[in-house]
Amino acid sequence: MQKLIQGLYFVQIKVDHFQVILVMSLSIEFLICVDSNLNIKPCVLSVDEVNKLHSQAFEYLIKSFQEQKK
Repeated sequence: MQKLIQGLYFVQIKVDHFQVILVMSLSIEFLICVDSNLNIKPCVLSVDEVNKLHSQAFEYLIKSFQEQKK
């Protein structure tokens, strides 16, 4: 997961032949799917795939908040 701007983060995983990007902040989140040519495609994800994205995102957020407290 990477930080785009203050309070906006994204995580990217590969699902089949697509890259899926979850963009999130504290108040919104949305998914973007792109093919190998970076063309935006409709996102059709399983529940497990969405859960994997959320798990990665929250792990990163928890880690980054813990580092900020130090």
